[in-house]
Amino acid sequence: MLYKLLLIVLIILGFFLFLRWKMMPKKVVEVDRPVPASWYQAIPNLFTPAEQLFLSSLEVALAGIPVKIFGKVRIADIIKVRPGLERSDYAGAFSKIRSKHVDFVLVHPLTTAPLLVIELDDSTHDQYERKVRDAFVDEALYQAQIPILHVPLRKRYIEHNLRAQIIEILRQHHDYRFQEM
Repeated sequence: MLYKLLLIVLIILGFFLFLRWKMMPKKVVEVDRPVPASWYQAIPNLFTPAEQLFLSSLEVALAGIPVKIFGKVRIADIIKVRPGLERSDYAGAFSKIRSKHVDFVLVHPLTTAPLLVIELDDSTHDQYERKVRDAFVDEALYQAQIPILHVPLRKRYIEHNLRAQIIEILRQHHDYRFQEM
C-alpha cells in the first residue's frame, strides 16, 4: 500500500515537473534580421591619401627585409590582457584596447608575430585627447614588449632614413637577424 502511494506521488510530481518544463519559455536563437540593402556601401579606399603615400614609401624602405606590412590593425589583435586578473579588471583593460587601431604593423613573414608598430602622426596627434590616447597605446605596447615608431606626417619620406630607423629598432628589440635580399 505504501509503495502504491509513493508511486502515485512520484507520478504526480513527475507530471507537474513535466508541465513546468513545457511551460518554460524556450530560448530563442536571435537571428540577425535582414537589413535594407541601402544601409551599407563600400569604402572607396582602405587608407587615407596620407597613409597611402606613407605605405608606398614604407614598401620601398622595406624592400629586401623579410617582414610583412599590415595596415589598420586593431590593438586587441596584437596584444592581449594578461590572464589572472579579476573579471572586472580584465573587462576594463580589454575595453581600453578592443576598439583602438594602429596605422601599420610589421610582422614576421612566417609566424606573423608583431615586430613593430608604426603610427603616422598627423596634426591630430597634437590634441590633448590624442596625446592621452597615444600615451596609453605606447605604454600598453611597451608592457607587451612591442616597439612603436611614431613617424611625423610629411609630404615626402626619405626611404633610406626610414629603413635605417626600422632596422635599428628590429635589431634592438628583437635581436632580429635577417639576410637582405
